[in-house]
Amino acid sequence: MNDNTGATDERPRDSLRSLLELPGVLAGMIATEEGLPLAARLRSALDEDALAAAAAVLGQLGAKALDGMGNGDLGLLVLDASKFRFMVQPLAAGYLMLVTEPDAEPEPVAAEMNAAVIELDRAIAGLGTEHAA
Repeated sequence: MNDNTGATDERPRDSLRSLLELPGVLAGMIATEEGLPLAARLRSALDEDALAAAAAVLGQLGAKALDGMGNGDLGLLVLDASKFRFMVQPLAAGYLMLVTEPDAEPEPVAAEMNAAVIELDRAIAGLGTEHAA
C-alpha cells in the first residue's frame, strides 16, 4: 500500500488510514485546488498524480455547476463509473477524494468523509496558527 504524505502533521495520514478501513474504499487522496497531491493512501495500483488531478477537476466542476445553477456551495460530489465510485468533498486546502468499489455503500463512507473533513480543516487551521507564531 502506498503511503505518501506531503504534510508533516500526522492527522492527514491518520484520517486517510481510517477512511481506507471502511468496506469498499480503495484509495484516499488530499489534493490542492491545483491538483497537487498533499497526502495519499492507495490500496490498489491507482496513479497518485492522476487521482490528485481528478480530485481537483471534479471538485472544481461540481462547484462551478452548483454556482451556475445558484444552488450554493459544493458539499459532496459522487460520480459513479463502471469500475469505481469517486467521492469528492472540499477542504480548506483543496479536496478530499475517495475512490470506492462501485457497489460500496455510499452513506457510511459519506458520513466518515464529513467527519474527516472537519478534522482535516481543524488540522490545517492549526498548522497555519503554528507557523504564524
